[in-house]
Amino acid sequence: MLIAAAVVLASGMAVAFTVASEGDSGQPDASRSMSAEDVEIEAITMENVRISNLTVDLDEFSGVAPHLRTSFASTLGENVEGFEADSVEPGTIESAEVTVEDDVATIDAEVETITIEGVEADHVTFEDHHSRAVMAHEMFSGGALSAESTTVEGLSVGTLRIEAAAQPAEAGTPTGIETATETEAAIATETPAGTETAIETEAPIATETPAGTETPTETDEAEEAAVSFDEQTSPGTTVTVDSVTVPEGGFVTIHDSSLLDGDALESVVGVSEHLEPGTHEDVTVTLYDVSGASFDQSELEEEETLIAMPHLDTNDDEEYGFVETEGSEDGAYTDDGGAVTDDATVCPEDDEGTETATETEADG
Repeated sequence: MLIAAAVVLASGMAVAFTVASEGDSGQPDASRSMSAEDVEIEAITMENVRISNLTVDLDEFSGVAPHLRTSFASTLGENVEGFEADSVEPGTIESAEVTVEDDVATIDAEVETITIEGVEADHVTFEDHHSRAVMAHEMFSGGALSAESTTVEGLSVGTLRIEAAAQPAEAGTPTGIETATETEAAIATETPAGTETAIETEAPIATETPAGTETPTETDEAEEAAVSFDEQTSPGTTVTVDSVTVPEGGFVTIHDSSLLDGDALESVVGVSEHLEPGTHEDVTVTLYDVSGASFDQSELEEEETLIAMPHLDTNDDEEYGFVETEGSEDGAYTDDGGAVTDDATVCPEDDEGTETATETEADG
């Protein structure tokens, strides 16, 4: 079963960040390709904005400020689709240069501030390096605009899709796996963007089994992430995932049914110990003990649909950090743009015992 995990940010949340100066991006080497659908933002303020090489038909150009107010979408890149805004208000234009050639005006300008209110966009693609706030910056700086800082108020996203970037061959070898040398094997096909590269091994891999987990089965180069989670009763503090495959290692998490309403972070209610690459069976997952999360209960209190989801260990620290980093680390394994998942109805033992007693009395 596949679920495209939706992330909804709370209305009224304000995010402010400063773009790193040129020559110091402040970004890690690897990033993830992300796409957001049904984006809504109450207000955005961009400061110290530079407009570069913005081309406009001369007969449609009436000045820098009027053009920004009426045709702001023309400043955006191809990574934004279906953009609309209630209002665009440029501040002081500190400098502007307009050149005309073949009835086309090319604009280069510096604007003190630009404030955009009532923003909607059907689709935005971006590279995520730190947090969800990067989306707002890349949404407005993928075309002719760049800003020193961007402040966002009231950001909400209908659906957020995450695709892990392929790792370079020299840096992407999982710990403990030897890759085949050039004389032993050669890969003749190209790896599609955003998929994991299959790795040949010289022999089956012997690894130590982490405490509390089952020994993984042998892996092969065609292995894909998968999870199987069956209906069960639970003592209330743990559940058992029947089978999970994590080709690059990682974790299996348990989400409550709020994931189906779009809450990918706060829906995480359980996480396994770190799992080595391979397939693991009968994995015990402790509930209501997740780094970065807080809960108002310590055990499952009633029958509920829970969802199992395998996650990567993107920073190789063997600690699950997806919630604590607001989704910037340890993202889910994906297939066809959606998270790999399986759901099951889980009933606390007390609940089932009560039901059984009631039926027995009725039969008597």
